[in-house]
Amino acid sequence: MTEVADLLLNNGVTSCWVGARDLFSSDIVTWVWSGSSISVSMWGPSEPDHWAGDCVQLDAGSNTLSVQECDISQGFLCEFYYS
Repeated sequence: MTEVADLLLNNGVTSCWVGARDLFSSDIVTWVWSGSSISVSMWGPSEPDHWAGDCVQLDAGSNTLSVQECDISQGFLCEFYYS
């Protein structure tokens, strides 16, 4: 995810939505496309905060993920795989 964060920062973007949501449970956040859970190492401090919202954003400066309310207006990235 470091490459993605660097790309965002190089283009003046500090955060964006990623393809993950807290859709089915207040305790599990998953990637929308695959349904797999998000790695613990990707979360920022005190995250995931399930009370903060249902959508997940990438904080490019810290290269971490955080849960936010879904009504924040910002760009988005879709999930992708490296091969």
